[in-house]
Amino acid sequence: MALEKLTHQQRGWCLDAFGKLSHTVYILATGPGDVRSRLRDCFFDLAQAAALVAPLPLPEDIAGNFRWIFQSLRKEQDEFNWKSVEARTRAMKNRTGVAIAERIVSTEARFRSHLETLGREREVKGDITEDT
Repeated sequence: MALEKLTHQQRGWCLDAFGKLSHTVYILATGPGDVRSRLRDCFFDLAQAAALVAPLPLPEDIAGNFRWIFQSLRKEQDEFNWKSVEARTRAMKNRTGVAIAERIVSTEARFRSHLETLGREREVKGDITEDT
């Protein structure tokens, strides 16, 4: 994903998605209950992040992690919605929840690293102008 090729609006979506993903990591780290209940608490931030990144050309490792997370949080043929996530997390083993949480944390770290790299590349090129 080349930041300079994104529109101003798309850059905003990218940053908003990262904010939602970062909040998800915060909930996973500090929320009450076991990891399965904390995953349920993350649903709305994850859903918003998914909607924001869907039209963006993310690097394959980040996009693949998003797909894996969302597939893991729903029953096989269900859509990614609250009812499916609630049913799936209530039925899953705690170790499965831990694996999903670990993938969320690693995706957030990779996304952060990618955004920092893109920002540095943009600064080096002197491309710090606003879109008109």
